[in-house]
Amino acid sequence: MTFLSRRRAAPIILLALFCICGVLILGAFPALAADDCKGAGGFVPLECFQGSTKLTDAYNTETLAPFLNKVFAAAISLGAILAVLRLAWAGFAYMSSDLWSTKEHSKEIIQDTLLGLFLLIAIWLILNQINPQILKLEVAAENPSSNPFIANQPTDI
Repeated sequence: MTFLSRRRAAPIILLALFCICGVLILGAFPALAADDCKGAGGFVPLECFQGSTKLTDAYNTETLAPFLNKVFAAAISLGAILAVLRLAWAGFAYMSSDLWSTKEHSKEIIQDTLLGLFLLIAIWLILNQINPQILKLEVAAENPSSNPFIANQPTDI
């Protein structure tokens, strides 16, 4: 291709890309909620979750506490799974390399990963030792008149 033919083809290519982008942007369908799936409290998901029992349990709750409890457990589990995969990768890198610098880097990764696993365990253990009810993540506002300390306070302060 000569310089002159490239110069003539550039506007055509730009026009074609502009038309394709316009069709994609203007022709995009809006996100519609699933009509046949209903959650608790009027929650309407974008995707139907009826096939999954775990998602059904998570989304069919009236309060936020069970949902947050499941998110907390999932985050701890995901962190542990990723740490174990990272540990396996660092072990593979350590065993498959003869370079001293790679072995040192793999040792650092293993140390950091083990520290991360201990921190994940420590989060749960510390919260469990402070109060096991913290891990249930139930936040309930109680009526002030039912609290004996508040009920016995003078009102003319």
